[in-house]
Formats: sequence, C-alpha cells, structure tokens
Amino acid sequence: MLEQAFRPYLEALNESKGIKHIEGEFTNPEALFQTEVLAKLDEQHKGLYALFLYDLRNDEGVAAYLHSDGVGNDSTNAVLVLYEKAPRSRRSSTFAGLDISLSEENPAVVFARDLFPAKPLKLPGVLLLQRIAHASDAVYVPLEGNQEKVTARVRKLFPLLPATTKNADLPTNTFGERVGKALDLADIPHQRSEPLTAGDYLRKFLLFLWNHKRDLAAIVPFVGKAVHGNAEQGDD
Repeated sequence: MLEQAFRPYLEALNESKGIKHIEGEFTNPEALFQTEVLAKLDEQHKGLYALFLYDLRNDEGVAAYLHSDGVGNDSTNAVLVLYEKAPRSRRSSTFAGLDISLSEENPAVVFARDLFPAKPLKLPGVLLLQRIAHASDAVYVPLEGNQEKVTARVRKLFPLLPATTKNADLPTNTFGERVGKALDLADIPHQRSEPLTAGDYLRKFLLFLWNHKRDLAAIVPFVGKAVHGNAEQGDD
C-alpha cells in the first residue's frame, strides 16, 4: 500500500485539464468541496474508511503503529486508512464553525467530540465510515496502550469489517447497526455517532487542516494512478 497526502490525491481525482497551480488544482480548499470529488472517491473505493484520531504528541502507541509497515497490510483492499502525520506548523489560529484553536487542542480531538456530543469519547481511537461523501453514521473504536496493544486491536477489528458492507442497501439495517453487532460479538468496545452529521463534521475537519497547511496521510488500497505529492506540511 502506498502512503500519500490526502488533499493532492483528491485533487488528482477531480483534476481538470489545463488548470494547474503550484499548490494544487484548488488554491482555496473550500472550492474542492464544491465539486463531486468525495463521491468520486466513494465510487472508486468500494470498501470502508478508517480515520485514526489521536494526540500527535502523546499517543505514542498509535503513532508507532501508523508509522510501521503493518498498517498497510492490516487494512488490505477493504479499508482506506486516514490519519494526520505530525505537522511542522504549530501556528496559533482558530477556524469558524469548529471552535478549534491550534495552540490549545488537537483538531482530531475536537472533531471526535463534536461527532459524539452526547457521550464522553475516549481517545485515541479509530472512526469507521462506510461512505465519505454522504456519511450518515459512524462507529468509533477506542485504542489504548503501546504499539503491540494497538496492533492487536486493529488486527482483530479490520477483518470483521468487509462482511458489514453486505446487504448495505437495506433501510432497516444501517451501517452502524451492522458494525455494532459485529463488534459486540467480537467483544470490541465501541460507540455509535448521532446518525446525522458525520459527513458534515468530516468536511469541517478536513477544511481546517488544509487551511492551516496540514493534511492527512492516506493508505489507499485500490489500484490506480498514484499521486506522489509532498506529504510534508509547510512551515509558517
């Protein structure tokens, strides 16, 4: 599996002939969400999405796992993994609509808390989504401990996920219900989001990162054109 920066990868999916900028096709990150790029990603990737949410400086077990060779093998073709790498930029700033201050709190922490407002959320963890363009609900699985414990939890979790996409169009059997049942049987702790705002909060989270010269790294499982963009975030 190839790790690459997420924003350049999305821009490549949505590129237009004859339009090129030094920093990518869209100099304004918000313009990217005015297109159908997330729907194009869903069309190309038929599996699930796993967004790792963790403190970039303190959750050493998760960070070590994500920077190991194992994450690409563990995700296989069924899961597209997303996570933020440690940014070089630590600019103090806020973003309207998310109430995030870079100098105070990790944006992933705020994203997770907003997505699960009715329940205290234990971080670090991994957020599971079936679709990314119109995500209606999500499932969160907490992670803890050193790299070995994180690896063991992920390797128990990921093999359960492909079966949850079967019969996905049944209106009485939502993604959260299917995944929740599988995790209950496997004795894996988890929480389900409120079934309305996963996609909206995800877009806000990505916009905040991109507006501050940060990005997620993506382990993309499907076969296609690889975009070798600069995965390092710039300094301010």
